[in-house]
Amino acid sequence: MSKDKEKVIEAGAYIYKHSKLMLDIEVVVATLVTEAQYLVDQLELEFKKRVATGQTASTVKAEIIADIREGAGVMQPWINKQNRIINELTKSMVAAPVSEVVAKGKSDWVLGSVKTEHCPDCLRMAEISDTEGPKTITAWRKYGVGLPREGKTACSYGCRCMLLPAVAKEAAA
Repeated sequence: MSKDKEKVIEAGAYIYKHSKLMLDIEVVVATLVTEAQYLVDQLELEFKKRVATGQTASTVKAEIIADIREGAGVMQPWINKQNRIINELTKSMVAAPVSEVVAKGKSDWVLGSVKTEHCPDCLRMAEISDTEGPKTITAWRKYGVGLPREGKTACSYGCRCMLLPAVAKEAAA
């Protein structure tokens, strides 16, 4: 294959990936706008419902504001929905492109930043990575817990770990 043809193919791949990223960003923006309007509508409906049952407007307003601040009550279903949306976006915008990159070579299992504790599967995989070194995707799959953010580890779709290409880890060291 000629050098010019290789450049055209590489440029096409870049444009495709760039276009996909822009589309993903547009989807995120549209989702955020839709979800914000949905939340406003739900809060307004909740306000009207409570006032219709005899509560005073000022009491209802104070309760709804407290729910918003605490992430409780009327807010909890909305927060759960947002977490599901974030997890799906993470899979499409982070996990899938990372898997595409690491598919070309070996990678290390790197623990992500979590609010609580890492699940036993991720801790085990990170330890294997530290002791045995980087592995191919096929080798990681043989452990039976899937890949980070795939939903098969004990932490499921809440996983924040990543497969870091071995060359990237070496460059950072």
